[in-house]
Amino acid sequence: MKNLTIITKNITDYGGIERFVCSISSALSDYYNVRIISLYADGDEKIKFPLNPKIPVSYLIPQKPGEVSMLGLIKHPKVSEITAELKRRKNINSTLDAAAAKYFKNLKTDVILTDRALVNSLVQKYYHGKAKLIASDHDFHQNSHRYIAQLKKSIKGFDYLVVATKELADYYQKHFKNIQCVEIPNSIDDIPSQKAKINHNALVSVGRLSPEKDFATLIRVVKLVKQSIPDVKLTIVGDGKEREMLETAVRTNGLSENVTITGFLPQDEVQKQLLSSSLYVMTSKTEAFGIVLLEAMSTGLPTIAFSRASGARNIIKNGKTGFLIDNSDETEMANKIIELLQNKKTLRQMQEKIAQEIDQYSTQKVAQRWVKLVG
Repeated sequence: MKNLTIITKNITDYGGIERFVCSISSALSDYYNVRIISLYADGDEKIKFPLNPKIPVSYLIPQKPGEVSMLGLIKHPKVSEITAELKRRKNINSTLDAAAAKYFKNLKTDVILTDRALVNSLVQKYYHGKAKLIASDHDFHQNSHRYIAQLKKSIKGFDYLVVATKELADYYQKHFKNIQCVEIPNSIDDIPSQKAKINHNALVSVGRLSPEKDFATLIRVVKLVKQSIPDVKLTIVGDGKEREMLETAVRTNGLSENVTITGFLPQDEVQKQLLSSSLYVMTSKTEAFGIVLLEAMSTGLPTIAFSRASGARNIIKNGKTGFLIDNSDETEMANKIIELLQNKKTLRQMQEKIAQEIDQYSTQKVAQRWVKLVG
């Protein structure tokens, strides 16, 4: 069997990329000798998503560097604090570079798969072997020239760039001439036989509580929905740096009886939340693909999302399996939620169409596309 080394930033984090790494590593372990290298870990080194226990995981440096916002320091400037933070970051980067140089010098593998520009750059700088190099990218560029330039620079010398949608693959192929851009969608490990009953005024949304997910907008949307459906319930599953701010927004908007923020939940608990809901709602500013949308669909949940999220545009069949709301229109989203919650028959008809779409995203089928690429 070929040796496949998958390199990620922090396998112990709880975002979509970490979930992708765990899922694809487990699926490909049936075909290759897979190992995971994480640049660092959270303190407890606890991996949040299911991972085949036979896959070895190691860390270049033992602990996740503390995060200090430079923007926060600049807003409240203290020269000594800014100087200390810049020095700390320099030391972290030096430690990571030294660890990467040592690791890649002795690395013997047939294929390397990376998950973001930072990791690409370390491989590019320190690996000098003959392995096939496959970069993957999981964010939408948002037409950011800086993001595109950084990605382009980081994949110089790589053989392939894998992205989750054809839209992104076509876009990057026009911009990146010396690499083959390939579309392989994200997958879901399990398509449950049980489906959401769609019999309550219950909404659900899952994701990291961070600015790009824009849960603050979702809370405002629910406030609008409540005017027509007083007993509407929203469950937000996730954790992150915006949790305190969002909990405050729930209280100040008088939604304490309507909105629950659960924090991070194990996958079986997430599935229970999906199965007990009637509609999945996503307000992300950017979403390259959105595994949680697939999970929602796997339980038969219709979805509503802003069309600004690339992943939503590529997954939701507008008017058939869900709805896309243009121009980030909060009122239009609220009106569509009200319309659907008041017409459960339409939701159940959508559920039947979802069942016809979801199989193409099963891990087994997606893994075969990776096997064809990896070789």
